Amino acid sequence: MDPHNTVYEINTQSFELKNTMDCGEKSILYSGTIRIDTNGRVLIGAGTVMEGVILWDYKTGKILHNLTEHEGSIFGIKIDPSGKFAVSCSDDRSIKLYDVQLGNILATGWGHGSRIWGLEFFSVGETLHVFSHGEDTTARLWKYQLGNTSLDQVHIWENCHSGKHIWSGCVSMESSACITGGADGRVRLLDMVPYLSKSTLHYSLEDIAGYTGVHFEKNEIIKQFFELEDGLVSITSHGTIFSYSYSSHNWREIKLTSDEKQKFMNFSIMRGFKDAGTVAITTRVGDILLLQFQSINETPTKIWIEDEYLQSSKVTNLLSFGCNGQYYLLTDCPNPKTPFVLREFHLSFGEFRLKSTTCLSQPQQTSFTTTCMVVDSVNNWLILASRYVTIAIYDLGSTENQPTPLSAIFKKITSGDTITSLSTLMAAKNCSTLLLTVRDGAYATITLRKDNTLTYDIDLENKLSRGFIEGGFFDGDNLIVYGFKSSSFFIWNETQQLELMSVACGGAHRQWELYRNESEYKFVYMNKSTIYFADASKRFENNGVLVDGTHGREIRDIAVSKWESGNNYRDVITASEDTTLRYGRLFPNGKVHVYWTLNKHVSGLQKVKFIDSNLVGSCAANEEFIVWKLSGTKIPSIADFAVLPTEHKNPDLRIMDFDSIEVDGELLIATVYSDSQIKVWKFDEKPRKFTLVLEGTYTTCCLLHVKFLRVAGNIFLTTAATDGHLAIWKMPNLSNKANLPAPLIKQQIHQNSIKGLAFEEVTGDHYRVFTGGDDNSLIVSDLKFGSEEISLSLLDFQESAASSTITSVTLIGTAKVMTVSVDQIVRLWSFESDKLVCISETYTTIADTGCSEATEIGNLLMLLVGGSGLSTFKVSN
Repeated sequence: MDPHNTVYEINTQSFELKNTMDCGEKSILYSGTIRIDTNGRVLIGAGTVMEGVILWDYKTGKILHNLTEHEGSIFGIKIDPSGKFAVSCSDDRSIKLYDVQLGNILATGWGHGSRIWGLEFFSVGETLHVFSHGEDTTARLWKYQLGNTSLDQVHIWENCHSGKHIWSGCVSMESSACITGGADGRVRLLDMVPYLSKSTLHYSLEDIAGYTGVHFEKNEIIKQFFELEDGLVSITSHGTIFSYSYSSHNWREIKLTSDEKQKFMNFSIMRGFKDAGTVAITTRVGDILLLQFQSINETPTKIWIEDEYLQSSKVTNLLSFGCNGQYYLLTDCPNPKTPFVLREFHLSFGEFRLKSTTCLSQPQQTSFTTTCMVVDSVNNWLILASRYVTIAIYDLGSTENQPTPLSAIFKKITSGDTITSLSTLMAAKNCSTLLLTVRDGAYATITLRKDNTLTYDIDLENKLSRGFIEGGFFDGDNLIVYGFKSSSFFIWNETQQLELMSVACGGAHRQWELYRNESEYKFVYMNKSTIYFADASKRFENNGVLVDGTHGREIRDIAVSKWESGNNYRDVITASEDTTLRYGRLFPNGKVHVYWTLNKHVSGLQKVKFIDSNLVGSCAANEEFIVWKLSGTKIPSIADFAVLPTEHKNPDLRIMDFDSIEVDGELLIATVYSDSQIKVWKFDEKPRKFTLVLEGTYTTCCLLHVKFLRVAGNIFLTTAATDGHLAIWKMPNLSNKANLPAPLIKQQIHQNSIKGLAFEEVTGDHYRVFTGGDDNSLIVSDLKFGSEEISLSLLDFQESAASSTITSVTLIGTAKVMTVSVDQIVRLWSFESDKLVCISETYTTIADTGCSEATEIGNLLMLLVGGSGLSTFKVSN
């Protein structure tokens, strides 16, 4: 089919045109489909720009139906294999199902948040299914029941891709999977098995009563549950305890006396230790019942621990932690004068026994509400987490004083409110690295250090752009977080930026738990007095990612570490119009392994650069400039270190570029703006403070580049702008704030914008300057610094160095540069005998080509080209 509603019939052996046919309608098409039905009739479905869906017969050219139920362009039209049904999608965000024979609409599906780009039909038994994908980066599974007027949404795969648009998708019924391709370049395989097969395993209270014979009271509910190796233990609001076997799917009551059940009436907190087969349940007054299971199908051993420390205080929380055979329970009550009670247990000949009890002084603040804990066994530190992103540390080795005093408390470590999970990543003597997650979407890794006192550093800090986090952990190199967004529970791979699981459970205000065994996840939750078991599919390797992607929008800049970051890799950071930075490592095979996607910026990025081996800078619109700090080796970490303050409440300028240089032990940073402003700052790393030391204005045009040059002990500042000029200033004494002096040189090089700029130092006072611009030209100039004056002279001018704008110029060696241009050609140039010579050129599939970088790994020269994606090239000879 062509865009004008004409079908071409071609002999597939000779590739000769046999016939053309149209239906008389010459509407411009956005979509079309050809289907041979079960009777051998060739049906044509045409999705027009404005006039709806046209169904016609290829043999006769007769229009069967003109379907005009949509409002707007038709981006997808499909006819099912039987020829009975047709389905279409549009920019009106709806999916419509038709009866091909009668030409009437059967059902409509609503749910996509923006334009829908494509559809696929398939059947499972007698049930008709539709797969859709669109601009909102969701893929959706629908089913149709005869007689219904709506398509029922079976499942939503949210955030399959970064940014916007799932442009393409298809379904494989042989593997019960669908494949999506997005604007971010990712190709992903999605598993449909859990949503096409039986429904989620669930049991109502009536079902449990049928298994156990227990009579539930009218207001009795399942209050909590805990998973052991082979099943689940749960307790109701009236103190009835059940066990559930995964293998036999059988429920059993754990018998308690009436007095024991009464202790748990309307209050209980259940925790436990899976590897020890033990469940702990506390009463309101602090008594603890231990249930030790040899098997979920056997009657457990009951051990009661009667509290003697809380006196009349009531329990508000019971925390548990177990690692390497050490097991701890901590009892918390709201009275700040009542100590925390920490009990340590151990397994002895298969029996779970109390080893010691320690009282801990509570932090002297009313707002310390415990949420989770860890014990660092290397340093014997207990670390408690609370609201307001606060942690308290106790040295369990200091047993001289009772209760054990607080060693340190750190408040408001990051932005956010309640710490929802805490885990130890690494521990060494007097040093411990922790991962913490915060409910409002933030997460961080911090390192505790003890010298004379305890201190901490933030190694990693970031925030999700989705939902609330209830916990997180590392699975190998991948950070996995989980929580709730609206009425759904999600598991999210933050490293790969993809969703692993989504369950429409009704939201966070219910009893729920997430359990994992290696990389398998089980989500158990209550909804309307029914307990549900939902499993995350792990059928595909690498979470179904067939081809990894990049940013969701154009890459604006690339930075590669100039320092030796590893024997076989380089640190690399990309900055995108989608407001994110992606930090990873480049390897000799050309692959970039991304560890973190940072979204501290709120506007489109302009530039990112390494300041030194530990600091990185990035700038964007809204006058945003952030200094980031790198740390870690095995899993590298990055955290925002300092933010440049803005002068206005509503900043509207772009910081187009920046550069840095160290002068007399002080770091100078120059920033240039879209309104021609130039500012130079002193950055003091210890207080993380910016001090403005020089400011001025170039003209009224936009500045695109800034660069410091050091010549014979003097510092010069150079800029390139949209007026095609190169300007150079000598920096004055910056002991006090100064104004920008008049430029020593202001010389036009290009007709308009200088998009690419690279300096090559020939000698200490002699530079070659390579520039590329909007005029498609590449120019090399000679820049010399004398004792009294500066000269800038033309060496060579390649007027037609590219067929379109040169967007980036990168130095790749002595008298050699790389250029990239909008025509998607990467060219290598050599400056030989005072003349620029193109020594190589190759096509790149990266559209909107805008930035480039070069680096060496070992003896290998590698080039990186960014735009709507990222390409790497190896250069030989």
